[in-house]
Amino acid sequence: MYLICVALLLLVAFLIALAGITRACVWLIERRNPPIGAFADIDGARIHYVHVPAAGAGLPPVVFIHGASANLKDQMLPLRPLLEGRAELLFLDRPGFGWSERGDNETLAAQADTVAALMDRLGIARAIIVG
Repeated sequence: MYLICVALLLLVAFLIALAGITRACVWLIERRNPPIGAFADIDGARIHYVHVPAAGAGLPPVVFIHGASANLKDQMLPLRPLLEGRAELLFLDRPGFGWSERGDNETLAAQADTVAALMDRLGIARAIIVG
């Protein structure tokens, strides 16, 4: 019985150590990659985005939506220099990714509604959606 208690205590200590290491790694990653845009509260979710206006642009607005396990930098870093000044640009972290909170966005339809609400808030009525 004594050995079982010792084994369980060691297991619990090991799991606590792993949780501490995970939290420290998250802190380091967040410190190296701070948010670079603004935040908007949309239906209970804090959404991180970068809005690049373009006065008199020749192209329609473009909204960039990244894929799974990514963030707004994946599309912004290569594409912003190519399109800046030519079109109004909106890069955002999807709910639950990057610096955006998940909120009540468990389905793709709910995420689409959140993106549409952010577009409305920024005055983007119609846009080309790039995903």
